[in-house]
Amino acid sequence: MYRTVENNEIISRGPQKKDNLIGSKSDRIKNFKKPASDSFSSEFEAIIIEAQNRDILIPSPDELKIMDTYRQELKTIGVDEILARLYEMNNTGFDQFSLISWINPSTSPLLLPVNAPLFVPKLGWIGNGIDSYIDTSEPLDLLRINGYILTSDYSINYNLSQDVPSGTTGYFFGVSGNAPSLLNINTYRANNNTDIFYIGYLANIPRQVNIDYPAGVDKTGLRSIIRTNGEIKVYASSWSNSETIVESTEFHQETVKLLARSFDSGTINATVSGIDHYSIGKNIEPILTEYKTARENYVNAIAAL
Repeated sequence: MYRTVENNEIISRGPQKKDNLIGSKSDRIKNFKKPASDSFSSEFEAIIIEAQNRDILIPSPDELKIMDTYRQELKTIGVDEILARLYEMNNTGFDQFSLISWINPSTSPLLLPVNAPLFVPKLGWIGNGIDSYIDTSEPLDLLRINGYILTSDYSINYNLSQDVPSGTTGYFFGVSGNAPSLLNINTYRANNNTDIFYIGYLANIPRQVNIDYPAGVDKTGLRSIIRTNGEIKVYASSWSNSETIVESTEFHQETVKLLARSFDSGTINATVSGIDHYSIGKNIEPILTEYKTARENYVNAIAAL
């Protein structure tokens, strides 16, 4: 089971089954009253069609128009040539709609909520601090974009929508295991003012890149892990750091966990922070500023609904 918050009430929901949604598929499509097909771009129309094919409840026309504007801004800045997956989880309360990739929606796996993370409108998915997380359902070593395998050049991006409570350790992103020659990546808050990006593999000494914040600042915002020319760069909100890191050319063959990290033993380190955006692809640094701006405009528009 996983849950949503709507109108300040916690509502339990089960897996995506037809009887968990409001009305039949035909009723929902009829009630949706979608504008003429040319009202949406073809890229966003594909997302709507994927939702309907999966019997997933669709947001209102006004919200869809905001989403489509954002999707077109992403296309204009070149995201479709860079990213293989993009999951936008910030909306007014449509938890299942948040699980669809906005790039290649018909061929991308749905995100999978595990152990009841909480969906909060306009904040996305919140961990329970014990064992809940969002599984991307896809190992990094299988990802490709335009025939390019994400090994020597990649970017991983996620937005921290709710910070870790003061005095606690929070795990935001993890792909890890004990294979000695495969890349592990984990990011977490080690203390109140430092984010640690732990990158490496066990055959070599793993390295970490730290982001140190001034005390008292807002530590939510976009995190990016970017590898290019043998150098790892990490960005968190308006802070950045980089370091040359010797690493494997192959990712650990485990699916990525959002809001947690996991081990081959099955142990989960979870968090009570929140994530409302995840994307992965080639090096996004050349358009990172435009990418952040487009998303900030979208989040502000959703917040105003």
